Amino acid sequence: MRIFIAMVLFSMSSWASVDAIVGKRFPTRGRFELALFPLDFSVAEPFVAQPYALHGTAGYHIFDWFAVEVYGGYVPVSGETDILAQVRHALVNAEPQLSRMWQTSYFAGANLQWAPLYGKLSLLSLCETHVQLYVLVGGGVDGIRKMQVLQNQYAYSVQGALNVGAGVRIFLADFAALRLEWRDDFRQNPGESGIIGTNWLQFGVGFFL
Repeated sequence: MRIFIAMVLFSMSSWASVDAIVGKRFPTRGRFELALFPLDFSVAEPFVAQPYALHGTAGYHIFDWFAVEVYGGYVPVSGETDILAQVRHALVNAEPQLSRMWQTSYFAGANLQWAPLYGKLSLLSLCETHVQLYVLVGGGVDGIRKMQVLQNQYAYSVQGALNVGAGVRIFLADFAALRLEWRDDFRQNPGESGIIGTNWLQFGVGFFL
């Protein structure tokens, strides 16, 4: 995340702001955008194995530099790591009293999106592509679960969540763009005092209407 932020700050010295660009090739103002992210990868957790997720978004670009977006997603595969399995093996007739044992099952919410930078990139002098950098902030809910081995069942809960992130659109045409995002999702698990964060690296494609 720090590397990405550093890249954004560095780019500000050489890229023009949206307001300064006249006759952009791919304007977004007044357009709807539907996006599918089939590849969401999470950073490794100590006790929870949720290697990937998928989600979709629907947004409206009020201006070229500002949009609102709703999202919803699902984690098809989740479980417990080998570390937690070893802990359970050591505790024969007791549940581990550890934090970060809750697994994400689904998530939904809404974000505000600010896109202050728009520019062009030349790839090996062979082709030129238009790129937009953006940051986002918002919130919603996370559906979570935790395995209770002694009861042979899951405990379920729905918790409020906040998220912040940054991303880039690489325009393929007037109606489509590749999207790459880094997002931090924050929530409080039941029975835990601290706030936990889950990092996601997300790859998708957006379609403009």
